[in-house]
Amino acid sequence: PERLDRKVGTTLYTVAPSAGRRALGADATVGQHTPLLLSYRNLFKDPVYLLAFAIDAKHDIHWLYPAYLSANEDPAAVKLPPGPGEVAMAESVVLDRPAPGVLRVITIISRTQDRVSSIERLAPVDLQLASLQSRWPNAAIKELPLNLVEIK
Repeated sequence: PERLDRKVGTTLYTVAPSAGRRALGADATVGQHTPLLLSYRNLFKDPVYLLAFAIDAKHDIHWLYPAYLSANEDPAAVKLPPGPGEVAMAESVVLDRPAPGVLRVITIISRTQDRVSSIERLAPVDLQLASLQSRWPNAAIKELPLNLVEIK
């Protein structure tokens, strides 16, 4: 099968009423309460599925997409329909009290619709990029390290 990372991808943006959307690069600095918005591209003929989450300096997981609001839920990965270009997710996300320091935003795009529990049950060592890549060898996995600062 054709490699996913050749035809799918994501871009993370900050969203501000005054400044609009701003794409984030590695090691960009963002405030704890900054709204984040993910966009994607899927140039395949079929849908693919997205799990997007962030791991803060205390190793806590914060979900971007799908929304994960209650421990008794186990939402499925978000379906990303095919299309000719970049598509922004419908909603931006503000993380719930992330610890300041390095914030690792991880996206996993796969042909299978995994659930939040496939990530939540992993130990911190299993959430490192190399471990995720060996666990999902056919997925397109990307990590974006950010510098998260506390804004009083």
